[in-house]
Amino acid sequence: MIIFDVGANTGLSTKEYISKDNLIYSFEPVPYLCKNYLYPLRSDNYFVIEKAVSDVDGVSMFNVARQDHSLTDGSLFGCSSLHEFSEDLSKTWPGRTDFSFTEKIQVQTIRMDTFIKNNSIERIDYLHCDAQGNDLKVLKSFGKYINRLISGKVECANNAKLYKDTNNDLKSITEFLNNSGFMINDIQSNDRFDNEVNILFSRI
Repeated sequence: MIIFDVGANTGLSTKEYISKDNLIYSFEPVPYLCKNYLYPLRSDNYFVIEKAVSDVDGVSMFNVARQDHSLTDGSLFGCSSLHEFSEDLSKTWPGRTDFSFTEKIQVQTIRMDTFIKNNSIERIDYLHCDAQGNDLKVLKSFGKYINRLISGKVECANNAKLYKDTNNDLKSITEFLNNSGFMINDIQSNDRFDNEVNILFSRI
């Protein structure tokens, strides 16, 4: 299988797929995560792309989030994003301590169609995308190559938006997927408030 892991973080989401039979392309813009977690995984079957995926090829400011040490999912700085946090998150996400940014860094951004074309990739069997408010832009960045994507999982806002000035919501992403020839296989809650959900999809 060929797997794209967008917003790879520490690589936990695709570690189980590492084998001689799979090719994994991990996209992660935070240098600390690449150096300490992803680069040690590199091999002939595991590639690290130190860039953020978005709808433009270029350079952008990236917000690195505070770490909430009470979280046990294995992620680090997991709310880091190209986007700014929404206001009044203490009301919609009570108890979270990681909804602030500790630094802004300049990162390179890349479109999926650019990467696919430059690397002559004919098929993507599975996309794991956790781009923190940017998942719809990631999907749209496939452009005409969206038909090479077979299945995947993306994250979106449900009851409350974590990031402002985004349209990364359930309705917008499901409409895009349906219009692009996919069916929705499952929608899974991503937190105890149902503020975010994961959408599992595959080609019809």
